[in-house]
This record gives sequence, structure tokens and C-alpha cells, in this order.
Amino acid sequence: MLLPLSIVTSTLLASSFALGLAQHHHSDNTSHVRPHGGYKLRLARRSPKFVNDGVFDMVAFQKEDTRISQKYTKTFRNRQINLSDEKKAAQVRLREKALFEVAQVIERRPSLEEVKRLAPRREFRHQEKGRGRVPLFDVDFNDAAYAGFVSFGTPAQNLRIDFDTGSGDTWVLGADAVTKHPHTKFDAQKSCTFAQSVHPNKWGVVYGSGSLEGTSVSDRVSVGGYVILHQQFGVANKTLAVLDGFKIDGVMGLAFPASSSMNVTSFMENLIHGNGDHVLPLPVASFHLQRGHTTGGEMCVGCIDDSMFKGKLNYLPVKETELWQVQCDGMVIGNTLIKGTKMLAAFDTGSALVKVPTLVAQHLVKHLPGGSKLRSDGTITMPCNSHSMGSFGFSFGGQMYKIPLVDLQMGIYDEAHPSQCTFGIFADDQFQNSKGESMAILGDSFLKTVYSVFNYSKHGQPSVGIAPLRDHVS
Repeated sequence: MLLPLSIVTSTLLASSFALGLAQHHHSDNTSHVRPHGGYKLRLARRSPKFVNDGVFDMVAFQKEDTRISQKYTKTFRNRQINLSDEKKAAQVRLREKALFEVAQVIERRPSLEEVKRLAPRREFRHQEKGRGRVPLFDVDFNDAAYAGFVSFGTPAQNLRIDFDTGSGDTWVLGADAVTKHPHTKFDAQKSCTFAQSVHPNKWGVVYGSGSLEGTSVSDRVSVGGYVILHQQFGVANKTLAVLDGFKIDGVMGLAFPASSSMNVTSFMENLIHGNGDHVLPLPVASFHLQRGHTTGGEMCVGCIDDSMFKGKLNYLPVKETELWQVQCDGMVIGNTLIKGTKMLAAFDTGSALVKVPTLVAQHLVKHLPGGSKLRSDGTITMPCNSHSMGSFGFSFGGQMYKIPLVDLQMGIYDEAHPSQCTFGIFADDQFQNSKGESMAILGDSFLKTVYSVFNYSKHGQPSVGIAPLRDHVS
């Protein structure tokens, strides 16, 4: 049977690329770290998002790059607005303090009386088996974006929602929103529990290809069986080309209050404070992003599925409570840590790419096979037929987490450079925390290789736990 040329090309490229990551390491400028989990080569069932007939799809890359860039431009602007004004900053910090204090109480497994004291409720019920589990599906069938269904209003309107740890706002498309492609939209007139917010906030997100604009409202929202009766969120009543080709109906932001433009209590905050119909067993949102399948991933609200990962979770304390940013030891080739690649890194379930500061990328390129280049557009290329590099990964807390090589193979750079393949790490200097420190963005290309737990209180502080997936899961 003859295979389509695109499949043959992608398979050959993946094979040669994998062979090219076999033995290479430098004894200088490196230190050893303990590997955490093994490596198993797997050829993708379908081409990655940014590969078209075996060639790197620059148009698709630039579209995702622009979306990420504008998302963080808005997030950083929100942070500046929220923290530059003394009064607003005090309100944000007070809100965070209250959130983390209640999360600490939940972590200590308190009595119901103590929970009621910190988060008064009329009635508390025990968690039912399976509550909190939200099946995720691969939005574009290429392991690059994941979403799950969330119910809004009464009767329930089920929308495809991107659970985004890289942003702080929750919004959905409204009935009046104009989009090029079909989307399910929230119709407020069909919900008997809908209410305009007492003090509605206008909000907007400007993207390179358009904008989202709307106002904040209140209605019943259900995620994985957890219900908030009066959850505030944004309804976009004006859109341009922002969602063209992006098959979601809205976003649920899971970042911290400083990153929000609406200044309303988020869904997770409400659950942790006990404003839902059930008490959270744990103050967490956990993720398993399935590779090579249209379904099979899962977000677990208030729970951790230890059948999904090997060993113990490696908990990393959050450095600044804006995004879920932690300290990264650096990048690893083989079992050697490359000096000069230590950095802050934010885990972002709402982005497809892995982006690192340019200086870090420059140090990485020095340890890639000869002929590798960092190009002006932020891409890294290396010879497709290279035979001189070991496995690749990131180190956190002295433990290494490998990225399967097939996930780093982004096809031939372009038809003018048929011997150069695009490496799935990109350079970008626009990401900084409130202290002005550069940081990396680790999106789904990395997160689908681990089980990740976004914990509002581990040992008394917000942390991210990661562990390698079990072989039958990955």
C-alpha cells in the first residue's frame, strides 16, 4: 500500500531527527542531574501543528506566536494596572492572602467546622466519586491545544472551554459575537439564572488579528460537577478574527488575581472559599494532556490521579503570584545540564509553544549538533541528518523531565533549506515577571509529557507539582 507523501516525509524526518539525538554532549559547561523517568521514542500518529507536508508551517507558527504574544501583553498590562496603584495592589494582595489561607486550611484536612468558619456556607456535602473530572479533547487533532466542556446558565449551555493557567480571566462568546467559523455561543436570554453584574466591568483583549470586547455578567457555572451559582465571567459581544481556526468557545483563566482584568472572583477561588455546592478535597487543578489521541486527556478539579504518573510529584514553589512561574534548573542534553540555561519558567496550559529567553537559546544552540542556528525569527534549526545529540529535556529541582524527540521535530525549516529542520524550542524576550526578570513559557509541547498539578497550597504555599507519565498513559 502506498502512503501519502506527507506521512512518508514526516516519518523519515522524525526518524532521522531522532537518530540525530543519540550521543552528543560536551564535557565543558555542564553538570550532572538525576534523570526522572525514562525516554521512549514514538512516531506521531499525525503531523504536529506547525508541520505541513513535512515542512515547518511558518504561517501557522506566526498565528500561534501572535496569539500567545497578545495574550501575555494583556496579562502583563493587567498586572501593571493591578499592582502599580497602591490601593488596587493592596486589594489584590488581600484577596491573594485570603485565598492562600483557606487553601492552607484545606491542605491540612480540617474539620468541617473549621472550613465553615473560614468560608461560611449553609450546607456542605461530601464529594461524590468522579466529581471534578473534566475530559479534555484535542482541539485541532495535533496535540497542540486542549479543551473541555463547561456548563453555563440554566438550562445548561455546554461550551468548549480552554482551561488556561496563563491568563486570569474567564470569558465566553456571546450570542451577538461575530465569528468566521462555527462556535457554540452563550445566549443569556435562554438562561433563567442569568444576571448582569451589579458593577459590570467592560473588558477587552486586542490581538494582532482582531479583538474581543464585552462586559462581565453573572450566572450558574458548572465544571466537573462543581457548581457556582453566581459566577462572574465575561461575555464577548464583539469579536474580529481572533478565533479563526481556533475551535474553542471561551477561556477559563486559572492564573492568579494580579493577572485578571475583570477583578472578579474566579471559579477556582470560589470553590476554594467554599462558595460552591461541594467542598474541595484539595485546592488543586491537575492536568493530563493526552498525546496522539483526540480524546483521553483530563483536568481534575480538587483531585490528583496518581494512576497517571510515575513516582512522586516534584513540587516547585511559585516565585511570584501572577502566573504559575517556578525556578527551572535549565535545559538538559543527555544527562548533562547546560550552564547558562537556568531561568524562571511559567507553566501555561493555554499555549502550544515552548519559548525561552534569547540568551538561554544562544547557550542551547552551542550544545546542539554542528550547523545548528538561532535565526532572527526566534526559531532554532539543526541539520536533519545530524547524528550527535542525546535526549533533550528540562530540569526542575534536580530532576530531569525529557521531551520525546518526535515532539521537537517541526519539519524542514523551509524549501530553501531542505537540510535544516526546525527544533521545537523558540527564543523570545517579551516575557518578564513584575520584578523585570525574564522567564520562559512552557506550553503544551512540554506539559503533555508530564502530569501537572497546580496547587494553591503545598507546604503552605502555591506550587506546581510535576511527574513523568506512566508508560501506558503517555
